[in-house]
Amino acid sequence: MRYHQYSIEAMRAEPPRKTQTRRVQNEGERLVYGHYTWEFYNKYGDSFAIARSWGWNDKPTFIFSIPTILDKHGNIKWQVGRRYSINPPPGPGDKGRMGKAIGSFLCTGLRGKWLRHMDGVDCVAEGIEKDLMMGTSGQLLDDFQDLWDSIHPRGKRWIDNPKVWIIGQGEYQWEGK
Repeated sequence: MRYHQYSIEAMRAEPPRKTQTRRVQNEGERLVYGHYTWEFYNKYGDSFAIARSWGWNDKPTFIFSIPTILDKHGNIKWQVGRRYSINPPPGPGDKGRMGKAIGSFLCTGLRGKWLRHMDGVDCVAEGIEKDLMMGTSGQLLDDFQDLWDSIHPRGKRWIDNPKVWIIGQGEYQWEGK
């Protein structure tokens, strides 16, 4: 996943200040919770790839209950328990391509929400540097709003209140350590 430099610094802090990230929901993405049978995934998703990735076979007793976000084609986009790369923003010579991974994190949780349904605790989990005792929740939200709007284009800004995925992050591993 591509991260803003501020977020990378918050993840590298000791202890890490960033424990979750928000990503705008794309059309057709869905969060799968609960128990779904093998037949459900054969009809609506890429069940063979899911089963193969976990080393299971195609027995009809297969039950899938790990929180997972699927893209519009039924492929896994994010899943609790998997590791994901941390990529810096593209540099001048990268021609818009994602920079080389500098680390990874373990996905610890997934949920969906409207962007503006946040409070000060969410802002702190996003890595905003403020002491909750010294700053008000409104100040934290203002700081997060400024950061969000500096990263996202029109249609995905704070005022547009897009639906977002909230991805829990933990167990950071860094290249070269």
